[in-house]
Amino acid sequence: MPYVSLLNEGDLILCSSESVLLKTTNLNKSLWYKNDTLLSYNENIYEIGVSEPGNYYVVKSDTNGCKNTSDTLAVVKLPFSENILTFDTLVCPNIDSLVFDLIILDSLVDLNYSGNGTMKIDTLNREIIFKPGSSDLTAGISQFETFTVELNTCQYKRNINSVKFIPVSQYNSLISGDSIVCNNSMVQSIYHVSNNSNYTGFTWELFPDSFAQLLPYDSIALINWVYGVNGNAKLVLYANSSCASQIPQDTLTVSLISVPLKPQVISQDTVMCNDVSPVIFNAHTAVNTVSGFSWLLTPYNAGNIITGADSAYILWNQGYNGSAYLNLISYNNCGWSQISDSLMLDVFSVPEKPTLTMGDTIVNLPFEPVTEFRAFSAFSDSLIWQVFPNDAAEITAYDTVCIVQWKSLILGNIQLSMKAVNQCGFSADSTLINVFLYDSLLLNTHADDTHNGFNVYPNPTSDGIVWLNMINLNKDDVVLTDYMGTVLKSESYMTGYADNKINLSHFGKGVYLLKAGKNILKIIYL
Repeated sequence: MPYVSLLNEGDLILCSSESVLLKTTNLNKSLWYKNDTLLSYNENIYEIGVSEPGNYYVVKSDTNGCKNTSDTLAVVKLPFSENILTFDTLVCPNIDSLVFDLIILDSLVDLNYSGNGTMKIDTLNREIIFKPGSSDLTAGISQFETFTVELNTCQYKRNINSVKFIPVSQYNSLISGDSIVCNNSMVQSIYHVSNNSNYTGFTWELFPDSFAQLLPYDSIALINWVYGVNGNAKLVLYANSSCASQIPQDTLTVSLISVPLKPQVISQDTVMCNDVSPVIFNAHTAVNTVSGFSWLLTPYNAGNIITGADSAYILWNQGYNGSAYLNLISYNNCGWSQISDSLMLDVFSVPEKPTLTMGDTIVNLPFEPVTEFRAFSAFSDSLIWQVFPNDAAEITAYDTVCIVQWKSLILGNIQLSMKAVNQCGFSADSTLINVFLYDSLLLNTHADDTHNGFNVYPNPTSDGIVWLNMINLNKDDVVLTDYMGTVLKSESYMTGYADNKINLSHFGKGVYLLKAGKNILKIIYL
């Protein structure tokens, strides 16, 4: 009989992912079997790799047809080992230590924990003992890892385990309900807990308790507010859990307000000038539960209101004069107040430059020793009158009327000045009126009067053209001056002629003197 055997000795124990190479002592005429099943018809295979569990052997044949079977080799595959941890997933933070049961089928190799607490393995009692540290409580969760290995040390298994702590001292926003209550009528408010997980019950308190009647019903609180009370109340919620009781969880501040009272417009000035810096108007109300103010100016075209938090000022429209009325209304979450009493404002502009409406500007003193002047200025309260030079006359002013008593010693051109004034100031410019004073008794004022054949016509003239008659005049140098003696023109005219033209139109209207030697004529250009 042929001899056959396997080089591998003893049964083989493999991990689930391992394989093994089986060899025979015979190099030919050998067939491999697994659990009595032929693996190959090739008789020249002396080694074979296997990864499946089973009973393996070799059958050897010789040339005579005799067969012999080797001993059987068993290949065993071990199953995965299991590491089972049982523990509470939600624990109270004031617990001293936790004990986890550890069921180990094989053996525990390692334990990984990164917190600042302690974690130990009690292999005798198959337990993990955990004492949480401050980092665990701050984070609210702890994690640790365990590693196990099979008996043949060929495979590990990793488990991640978590421990969560109930946040018994953490404040949460749990109260749901109105934070502003309009308390101008009998009001009841309802508050409830928005998240009641992890809690076994609730307790409510209200401060001050004189503001309302509190009716607590576990996670719901009914509050009957006292009518007319204004101010802030605090509603406090306490929670009970399996770890502790009466834990403060939330505080809600409730503002009790009413519709604002009728406000008042405050201003020290009621007379306004529309071209100066605006005046600030302040709003006043008896309670401090006002959210804002709304201002009203009538007429609307008087100006634009620029508002602040509790004040306003007006940019007056240029040229607006007259009365305006300012009103105020306040509001908050509960509604609008009554409209305030009107504040009447008198608005003025700086007066305009005065205009002369009545008065002679050419005065014959013997026949008009007193002249009355009248003037007008828009927006003025009164006019200021002056005469230059000051000794030319005495003036008596009655606002827009000025009575001037001329002094007979002053002849020629004088100036009368007018300036308007009101509460906002003076007009930008004065009005100057030129007045010519003359004495007709001292001058020749008639066109048919002659001085040795020296006269002019027409006199007075309306177009500024006069004709000079010099028929009997020997002197041919003629000088034209104004009434103050300023020389305007000096010219030689031919004597013996009656039609010498003189043009005054480019000098302006007034009284002029024409001199030829000792002869003097007055020419009036109207």
